[in-house]
Amino acid sequence: MTLPELFEAQAARTPDAVAVVAGAERLTFAEVNAAANRLARVLAGRGAGPERMVGLALPRSADLVVAILAVLKSGAPTPPERTWETTSAPRRWARTTPPT
Repeated sequence: MTLPELFEAQAARTPDAVAVVAGAERLTFAEVNAAANRLARVLAGRGAGPERMVGLALPRSADLVVAILAVLKSGAPTPPERTWETTSAPRRWARTTPPT
């Protein structure tokens, strides 16, 4: 099973259980799954998919968790995490990569 499939199965079993805690924000499995599904549809509508990489530049937050799950659900690959360790990579990619 893929991570999105495992997450959806957990959301079906325990939809009201807390899945993400970020500071004072708490999201249930159902909330995270619904938000990730909405974002995945937007990403796919803009061309994200197996042949189109999606980069994320968000602070550690509940939104980041939702975005990661959405990218996985869209089928798009993400850049290797190590790439984001340099401060110039995100700026360079932003200049050279068409928006998805």
